[in-house]
Amino acid sequence: MGIGSLLFDEMISIARNRNGVTQLELEVIKENERAKRLYTSKGFVKTGDRPRVLKLPNGTYLDEEMMILYLDR
Repeated sequence: MGIGSLLFDEMISIARNRNGVTQLELEVIKENERAKRLYTSKGFVKTGDRPRVLKLPNGTYLDEEMMILYLDR
């Protein structure tokens, strides 16, 4: 288990124990498959896309995916 996975486990645990927190949301660059695998393994699901959210110096645009983890289900 890597450090990112451990950090997400701790963050989710803290959020579950906080009164009133019912969901966690994040955004990830669409091409970042490694990060998306981590988030999916923790229960996050894709909720949408945001095209061309980041423009690189070479003029290339990157898309973003939005993900959510429902804590009250």
